Amino acid sequence: MSKKIREKKSTLFSLLFIAAVILLTLWSLSRAEDPDKLIEDIKNASPVFLVLAVLCVLIFVCLQGVVIWLQCRSLKLQESLWRCILIAFHGYFYCSITPMQSGGPPIQIYDLKKEGIHISVGTLIILMETFLFKVVLVILSLGMLLFGHNLMRRYIWPGLFFFILGTILTCGIVVLIYLSMFHSGLLRRLILWFFRKLEKHHLIRSKEGRVEKLISAMDKYRAAAGYFRNQRKLSVLLLAVTMLQRLAYFSTTYFIYRSFGLHGVSYWTIVLLQAAISICADMLPIPGGVGITEALFQVFFRDIFGAMTIPGLCLSRGITFYAQLLFCGIFSIAARVAFRVDKSRLGFFQTSFIVPEDAP
Repeated sequence: MSKKIREKKSTLFSLLFIAAVILLTLWSLSRAEDPDKLIEDIKNASPVFLVLAVLCVLIFVCLQGVVIWLQCRSLKLQESLWRCILIAFHGYFYCSITPMQSGGPPIQIYDLKKEGIHISVGTLIILMETFLFKVVLVILSLGMLLFGHNLMRRYIWPGLFFFILGTILTCGIVVLIYLSMFHSGLLRRLILWFFRKLEKHHLIRSKEGRVEKLISAMDKYRAAAGYFRNQRKLSVLLLAVTMLQRLAYFSTTYFIYRSFGLHGVSYWTIVLLQAAISICADMLPIPGGVGITEALFQVFFRDIFGAMTIPGLCLSRGITFYAQLLFCGIFSIAARVAFRVDKSRLGFFQTSFIVPEDAP
């Protein structure tokens, strides 16, 4: 079975799984709430605030494109902002349909490779983006644990197990990414050891020049990692943009809250509770966190939304996941066309000081 067929089958399976969970979720919601009343409540929501919620989702994805673009610009890779945004949309589409959001980074690295950026440098760019994405969650989760005692006791306590588990898993991922980025010597030894073991046990063919190519790629990766390690101002800027990106996403729930004419709960309370849901669900092996996210929303926001909890849940997930999946799917098609048709750009961005023009 070819690699493309396996990838298509995997994508189809993920989409079918999501569709099945969506149907199950809708069925459970219809039992918890009268369907006619649910539709009426959603219709009565303010369209102005709903538009703001949708804009927050679009800003969320676009800001990831900005993070990629800033790194490319710093590395003297003259990549356009528009194409970096397309890469972000393409990545989020695969993040949405794969467990633990694992499908996005590989597809983004592949897109950068199509743009002529060496795969070792592209890997580091996407690793940095993923690293910052998780660091923001760690900052928020530790902040809530240390300083948000009232928030924890009043709203998060019933889901505390998932919150602690999510925090531990996210911290673990942050440590692993940090080691792979800034202690590349260890990573290099592990990769070489791994490939030699595979060859020894005849799991892969012994190929002349493979080790040399791996060492060459790791040297480029280490050079780029060393560059980022010394760019503290860039790191602070990237962290700030990533924090804004996350806050844009979490703000959608606040605008949905206001769309029902509700008030009295602060913006930061709602944003932090939505962040808590992401902390709980992001690292679980469920595509898009479908199912667990809906359950946690009802637990965390029950006292805030009151009678509007189920309509709020439908709008929140409808905008932050399903609408985002639709937008990302549309832009993913545009990305595939753009990166296939404009072949004249291939190799153009290999003129950075990190990767020589004759890089393989």
